[in-house]
Amino acid sequence: MKTLARFIRPQTPQLLLAGLIAGISLSMSVGLLATSAWLISMASTQPPILILEVAIVAVRFFGLGRGVVRYFARIKEHEAALNIQTKIRQSIYSTMEARMPSQLIGVQRGKILQQVVTDSEAIQDLWLRIALPWLASLVSGVSAVGILDWIDRPFGILAGLIFLGAMWIVPFISIATSAKSKQRDTEEELFDGFIQACDSIEESLVFGTNENVRRELIATQEKISRSERSLAKVSGLAESIQALFAGSTIGLAVIAAAHAYENGKLAGPNIAVIVLVPLAIYDGLPLTFAAFSQFTTLIKRADALAPYLNPIADDGKPEIINRDAVTLILTNVVPETVKGRLAPITAEVSPGKPLLIQGRSGCGKSSIISAILGFIPFEGEITQIPQNSISVMLQNDHLFATSIRENLKIGRPEVSDREIMQILEVVELASLIHSMPEGLDTHIGPYGFNLSGGEKQRLKLARVLLRHTSVYLLDEPFEFLDAAMAQRIALKIERILVTKTLLIVSHLPLRLGDNSNTLQLLN
Repeated sequence: MKTLARFIRPQTPQLLLAGLIAGISLSMSVGLLATSAWLISMASTQPPILILEVAIVAVRFFGLGRGVVRYFARIKEHEAALNIQTKIRQSIYSTMEARMPSQLIGVQRGKILQQVVTDSEAIQDLWLRIALPWLASLVSGVSAVGILDWIDRPFGILAGLIFLGAMWIVPFISIATSAKSKQRDTEEELFDGFIQACDSIEESLVFGTNENVRRELIATQEKISRSERSLAKVSGLAESIQALFAGSTIGLAVIAAAHAYENGKLAGPNIAVIVLVPLAIYDGLPLTFAAFSQFTTLIKRADALAPYLNPIADDGKPEIINRDAVTLILTNVVPETVKGRLAPITAEVSPGKPLLIQGRSGCGKSSIISAILGFIPFEGEITQIPQNSISVMLQNDHLFATSIRENLKIGRPEVSDREIMQILEVVELASLIHSMPEGLDTHIGPYGFNLSGGEKQRLKLARVLLRHTSVYLLDEPFEFLDAAMAQRIALKIERILVTKTLLIVSHLPLRLGDNSNTLQLLN
């Protein structure tokens, strides 16, 4: 919560103003009920119409004004809430971006998804459904108690004490009885299980485990349902206690009004006011008290977000984008993931002199690229290159469920269709695209489902080649391709990137031009 407070603090004046305006709106409901009760009671005595004019105008004012005031309160509430949520999500994205993949080992994708999407949205309830409604109810309750105190001071004091008791006791009971809820943990389990089920759908169908996966997800969903039912009981208990406070206040109002009337201290029309106003005191509380049953869960969500809300150091200097020729030098480099299995590597990659790293699967080829990118720790020295000067193709690059054109334009949105088709010629996909009825607008489905393995690989390769950077790192760009096609495409890539720094990792026995170097890894 301390970390979260850093994001809330700048919006505190806005939130307090929203709570005050919402309280004024509820107070206008109190005024509407009080004036309506007095007007109806007074009208029954058939007084001159001029006596009722002020009350008639007040009823109109309160009736029309509460909706207008509430509208402005909503604007202020959601403006502040959305500002907080935006800052929180920006901090999450910045923190995740700054971490190396090695720091994310063991972090479940479902957990990250829940934190970025669900948790950052759900914790808004702390101020939108709990803090602000509670503050608004306090403001309107104080105004209602003030009316009662003005009409009958002894009962006003008693009603105020009961109201304050309700404002503190009911939330405390709601929080205490919901403290053992594990709904968030179960939701996290469901998120991760669902993502894993989507990732392994083909394997599940092949090996016949899809029913087991479905049963596990249903069982997890049932846990969430049980947790929600438990919280619903807590919410119902809170509302019952609130109804007890409200009912006791109204009952005491009837007794106090009757006693004051008998003693000649209360006018007849005010009896309706003193009996009905307590209804307005508790008008905004049922939903607020019910929301307190989620308080413990929301605090857990806020605590879970804390590690991803650390401020990112910023020296205030913009990053320099280097588009000039770059020479990449590796000196005695050994990635931590293959330490003890791979001899130190020393190599130089410069424009016009590409480097081809070859070796059998698992020998550490991809680890070298990860070390260059700073994804994993390593021993030795590597030339530091700005990230935005590098174009990278990794083995697990993602294809989005959209058109071929949109997938290719991700790395360079302004690229023209003419440039796209030129690169598709290089990776030998142009004829395939031309044969499709919708061409570049063809939808490839989730993960490129409508394409073969080799077609997906070449599409990813084309996306990287469309970028304009100084350095190109290609990790297994020819996977799923036959040796002949891989050799043709490799030579084309070397030709179009002759002025760039090019490093290719491949398990295939390729041959590049005379100016290239080949590093054969042995372990």
